[in-house]
Amino acid sequence: MTVNNGSTPAVRRIPAAVGHLETFIRLECLRYRVGRILTSVIRIRVYFMNDISGLAAIWIRFQRSPKGSVEYEELFWVVDRMMELCDSEPSAAWNVIQEAVALDQSDEILGMVGAGPFEDLMTNHGAFLIDKVESCARTNPAFRRMLGVVWKSTITDDVWIRLKALAPASW
Repeated sequence: MTVNNGSTPAVRRIPAAVGHLETFIRLECLRYRVGRILTSVIRIRVYFMNDISGLAAIWIRFQRSPKGSVEYEELFWVVDRMMELCDSEPSAAWNVIQEAVALDQSDEILGMVGAGPFEDLMTNHGAFLIDKVESCARTNPAFRRMLGVVWKSTITDDVWIRLKALAPASW
C-alpha cells in the first residue's frame, strides 16, 4: 500500500479473479488527524463486474442518500464506477441502467438515470446501443418515460433524432 502524507488518499486497484466473476478490490487508505490522534481508516470496496443487480441497487441507494451524509460519502464510489462503465464498458453500463429502472421506477430515480448514466452512455456509445434502446422503449413504459428527461448534450444528431422519436414530452 502506498504511504500517504495525510492530504490525499492513497489508492491502489488490484484486479483478481474469483470463480467466473471479475472482482476489483479498491483499497483506500485515508489518514487524517482527529484532535491529537492520528487515525487510519481502511475501506475495502469490492466491485463485482457481473453483479449488475448489486451495482444498480447501490447506485439507487446512493441517489437516495442525503448529500453530505456518511452513507453518501461512503457510496460515492458507485458514481465513479458508473462513469467508468459508461466510458469503456457500454454493455455492462446498459445492463446496470436496465436493472436500475427495473428496481425503482419512481420519478426521482428515473430522472437521475436519464439525466446521468443513460445520457453519458448515449453520448459515448449511442450508435452502438440505439437499436437496444428502441426495442426496450417499445416494451418498457418506465424506460420510455425515463427518455423524457434526457438532454441532447453531445449526443450525435442521428442518435438524438431516434431518441426523441421514442421519448414522451419532457417532464
